[in-house]
Amino acid sequence: CVAALTLAAIAVAVGFHWGAFIAGGSDSYCYLNQAELLARGQMHDHEPLSEDTTWPGTAWSFAPAGHVPLGSPVPALVPICPAGYPLIMAGARRVIGRNAMFWITPLMGGAAVYLAFLLGRRLAGPAAGVLTAALTLSSPTFLFQLFQPMNDVTAAAVWCAVLVAGMRD
Repeated sequence: CVAALTLAAIAVAVGFHWGAFIAGGSDSYCYLNQAELLARGQMHDHEPLSEDTTWPGTAWSFAPAGHVPLGSPVPALVPICPAGYPLIMAGARRVIGRNAMFWITPLMGGAAVYLAFLLGRRLAGPAAGVLTAALTLSSPTFLFQLFQPMNDVTAAAVWCAVLVAGMRD
């Protein structure tokens, strides 16, 4: 349907135009840092400041949100956010480059809008499908998550894909 494809293209364009192509919070930092580590074939970071053992809990003092110190005497900093989204980002980074990590959310936003159309169409017809896609795209929560490197939009797209695939004849 042309309307659904147009709405999906709008989601992608809006995501690229207003997207924050930075780690602007603890969650996005965890996802991006884990993607960087995975793209380099590593599982942990090292923080030299955590080597100072003059006070208890030094390792925890220098562990960013979403990371835990692991190991001794000098602990590694290990991300603890779910690895699915960072794995996709790491693949994009390896194949295309660093900026591609930030493309995942806008592209998955377009996929989520189109898949919402397919789901609505399957459940109640073409008009319901277009309405479902339009309501998805106009949701403040969806838009908020579309503008930052977070896994919520990607998860929504994947779940819509699962539901659409599960409803096939």
